[in-house]
Amino acid sequence: MAITALTNTANWAANRINTYLLGTAPTNLIAYTLIAALALQKLSQLRDGRTRSWLFNRVIHRLLQVPKFQALLQAKLAKQFAESAKSIQKKWAPFGDPLREIPERGASYAALMTLIHKYNEITQKGLQGRHYSGTIYPMGPECAQIAAGNETEDTALELQNLFTNAYRYANLWNPLHTTEFPVGSFLEYQVVQMVASLFGGKDVAGVVTSGGTESLMTAAKGYRNWGLQKGIAPGEAVIIAPDSIHASLKKAADDYHIQLILIPTDEEGRVDMDAMENAAEKHKSNLVALFGSAPSYAKGRID
Repeated sequence: MAITALTNTANWAANRINTYLLGTAPTNLIAYTLIAALALQKLSQLRDGRTRSWLFNRVIHRLLQVPKFQALLQAKLAKQFAESAKSIQKKWAPFGDPLREIPERGASYAALMTLIHKYNEITQKGLQGRHYSGTIYPMGPECAQIAAGNETEDTALELQNLFTNAYRYANLWNPLHTTEFPVGSFLEYQVVQMVASLFGGKDVAGVVTSGGTESLMTAAKGYRNWGLQKGIAPGEAVIIAPDSIHASLKKAADDYHIQLILIPTDEEGRVDMDAMENAAEKHKSNLVALFGSAPSYAKGRID
């Protein structure tokens, strides 16, 4: 019965095509055949992640031009916006009403300090009794107790004062102006060399970034540029990483036109090494880097 249905469908499609092409010049038929063949060839290349992404984006773009889909999207976005606004307002409630315009008169030093103390008390209260990873690493009395006597409350206070004074004296240093502020590049050089020494490096070049996202994106761009020097065409460089990798690598792939191949991980964050090796072999001609995490942001797994 299923075969009969398929046969009927095929016959119906063939009749429709024959009716549509009835009277078409032979040269046009040849041209249509060639176009169809090229289209099938393109479809066969959908294994390539960049091609899939391009096709997906084109389909979504076309769908969003349909009024019904536009209405569905707007309704979904409106719901998400309302839920997000409600959640944010709940978090902000203890701080009071937010300012929406610059005050006509500036606040006094005492008023600002009162506001800072208020914000700090509310923030500290929200942190008490909770554990964090990848967020903050305080060195307060509680941590000193956990350290079983290795650190004391006095040491924690000294560190706090050290950080405060470091910012107090250095906040107006502008390391972009190396003539006026050579201290910036001097400190940066020492940090880079000390970190490099942990990995066996010596007299290496490097920069200190603003954080993890910029560091990962800078590294990805460096590997992309290395690939260009090796003859890998723009947009063809491949980086392979576990799907637990930090989101900034995905940003780098978008911004620097890198093909990012993500390898699945299990529930505990372990990457499939066979899949990793197979992907590396498949893309070896355009492979510029393998990325891993130590540890991964989500589950703390060392790749």
